[in-house]
Amino acid sequence: MRIVSMRRTFESDHSSSTYQFCALRRLSDAEKKAVAKLSGETARGRRLKIHHWGEREISYNVENTLLAKYYDVEVSESYDWWTGRVALDYDELLWEGLKRCEGRGGNDLGVDVERADDRMIVSFHFAMDYGAVCSELGEDPFEGLEDLFEGIREDILAGDFSALQAMCTFYDAEIEYEGGKLSKNARTLEKILERV
Repeated sequence: MRIVSMRRTFESDHSSSTYQFCALRRLSDAEKKAVAKLSGETARGRRLKIHHWGEREISYNVENTLLAKYYDVEVSESYDWWTGRVALDYDELLWEGLKRCEGRGGNDLGVDVERADDRMIVSFHFAMDYGAVCSELGEDPFEGLEDLFEGIREDILAGDFSALQAMCTFYDAEIEYEGGKLSKNARTLEKILERV
């Protein structure tokens, strides 16, 4: 028998929760120790991956602390429900713009914006077809979504909230924001959502 080709895929385990955090800078040794103490896991480079089997999840306070102090992007999955979160330093004008884009629609999916210490956290709650993300972003959905949300974070910092608008529009969430053209990242997010 000869192996002609191999493809890495992601198989969902419906009785587990997975969290992947990414920092856009290198963590110091002291920060890595603090992350390990807080999460019970060892950070690898700029990333921290936490996987819990069964009903066990990390607490929302731990997630927010990791984003408020150490990481800039989080992608998590639990029982086929996904969350992409981006953390940004607090800025009053940015905060006001983001709050206008906050909304939840069907199945409580959509966008939340909150404060955590000196940072703002934007959370995108969505359902996703694994094949959609693989065809749009590559074979590893966590890495593909991490890259996508890093791009969305950059869009937000540039004053472009179109990814939030696309998410809320898709889930029929009422928001105050009326934007124009979707960014490249927002269009990619929209394609993934439409393939559910």
